[in-house]
Amino acid sequence: MDANAPRLELKSEPWSDAASPRSIVVRVSARNAGRRPMTVAIRSRMFEFHVAGPNGTTVCQASPPTGAIPRDMYRTLKAGASVDVSILLREVCPANTFAREGLYEVTATLHANEPGTGLGLDAYTATVTAREPTLLRVKSAPEPFYAAAPRAVPTPEPEPAEEAADAD
Repeated sequence: MDANAPRLELKSEPWSDAASPRSIVVRVSARNAGRRPMTVAIRSRMFEFHVAGPNGTTVCQASPPTGAIPRDMYRTLKAGASVDVSILLREVCPANTFAREGLYEVTATLHANEPGTGLGLDAYTATVTAREPTLLRVKSAPEPFYAAAPRAVPTPEPEPAEEAADAD
């Protein structure tokens, strides 16, 4: 393996707040961590998200490669350069993914899967997952925080204290 070869590293912001499911935005940065430039196409439809939240785990799938990316959508990333992408999760995730208010863990994966061979390009292709997830707080949603209303639980009786031996 060539240590100087271009390679992408994915980083997402550590946390995000959203007033409602309609306004959830995750910002992801793809950086060329290699020492040589690369040609790559990075589009918002190439991102997949694994969402863990109050209703369980959901995968928001990336779109498959189309082979129809125009030449001007490919960019050259120099060593250390990055591309920032903001993605509105409502557009890529199933409708009920963020139906409950609360805290979600969102992990981004980039499927850079457009090789550009039809355009005479040798574009970088790989699947790259962010090292750290984004913690996302949804402040209000159609469903409440609790799936069922909290209920009172009787307090357990205290255990009788052992009597200390006063043999002194």
